[in-house]
Amino acid sequence: MNQIQPGRPATPTVDAKRLWAGGAATALVAALAAVVGLLIVRGLLDIPVITPATTVGNYQAITLAVGAAVAALIATALLHVLMVSTPRAATFFGWICVLATLVAGSAQTSRPEKW
Repeated sequence: MNQIQPGRPATPTVDAKRLWAGGAATALVAALAAVVGLLIVRGLLDIPVITPATTVGNYQAITLAVGAAVAALIATALLHVLMVSTPRAATFFGWICVLATLVAGSAQTSRPEKW
């Protein structure tokens, strides 16, 4: 039997505090992963990394870390909005992330390189 149990809400609720705590933790991990990735690519593989002209000073690591953290927080905000407003929020979020990654990847490869 599928009956709604008394005392439980018919619609799922979002624990915003826990969601944003997870988003902040993800932002920290993304920032650290960006720095470690940059160090591996530049240090171990000896591949030059060119960042956009909006780089803060000459600090590529800071620019990449801040960008990764901001992207994680934007993703958290998007997921929060989807969880509040749509059914099957995880499916929509997955599709949006895949399509945004494809757009970002194609935008990076279609620009002429400036050396």
